[in-house]
Amino acid sequence: MAAGHPAQIARPAAPFAACPMRLEAASVAMGAGLEAPFRIGIGPSSGCAAARWAKRLAPKSPIAIVGLAGGLDPDLAPGDLVVASEVLGPQGAIAMTGAHLISAELRRMGLAAHVGKVLSRPRPVFGRARNQAASQASVVDMETAWALPMLGARPLVVVRAVADTGGAGPLRIAAGTMAALDSLAKASRTLAQWAAACGPGDIVVASPEESTSLVGMATVLALGLGRNLKDEPAFPSGPVHYLAHPTDLRLGWLAGKGSVGIMAEEPTSAEVAELVAWLSWLGRQAVDGTGARGVLANTTEVS
Repeated sequence: MAAGHPAQIARPAAPFAACPMRLEAASVAMGAGLEAPFRIGIGPSSGCAAARWAKRLAPKSPIAIVGLAGGLDPDLAPGDLVVASEVLGPQGAIAMTGAHLISAELRRMGLAAHVGKVLSRPRPVFGRARNQAASQASVVDMETAWALPMLGARPLVVVRAVADTGGAGPLRIAAGTMAALDSLAKASRTLAQWAAACGPGDIVVASPEESTSLVGMATVLALGLGRNLKDEPAFPSGPVHYLAHPTDLRLGWLAGKGSVGIMAEEPTSAEVAELVAWLSWLGRQAVDGTGARGVLANTTEVS
């Protein structure tokens, strides 16, 4: 990772996109009505300080750790975004939920977004150390692994923008940093939607034959089903969104929507399990007496 960049905590009010996005190494971006960026420096101690500050100021808010990183994967270019599926640090690996959902939303905005592992190291890595790190992760930073464990149980996401890919001179690193900052600024809209989509509510899973159990849901996700279902008298009267795949889920559909129903021909399928895991990550809870709890109980690690 390029050294010498001060860091910030971004404290966005709604919309998050209104925040100045002059992020220069690591930031903690929060939804739930907080304010302008706060500069914190770089490195493990800064990550810990940011996490303590965020936890005190917003004990239950969703938090996104965003900022610059060094690219380790040779297929990454300056300005590319990596959404963490796993964060690797001195204390081991931390699995992250929702990476594929967030990256899909970023790609729909035209951004070069990838899902990958983020490696945290206490100092910049160069030469042989960087080559060794490349076998472990897509990007390297200096804060995330120390901040994450301190933030507790809440919706969390990590988005890092590639500022340099190693071996470049100062001018190329400067250009890469500007490309990375531009990508983060554009990604702020997606993070605002993510923060707005977080919140409590029920999850109910049903087959089309059980669609009456979805009456009263704030929104219904119909996975792999034809739109002719809307003509059936037993179908819920609330908003219905049709998904061919779980990554077709749009965060904007969930803003202000508490309870969410999922309808699929195979309620116990892996795709339904993925949706249930993402909705649980966003703050919803599977309801007893429905298929949702059974699906959640059988869900393996989902990113």
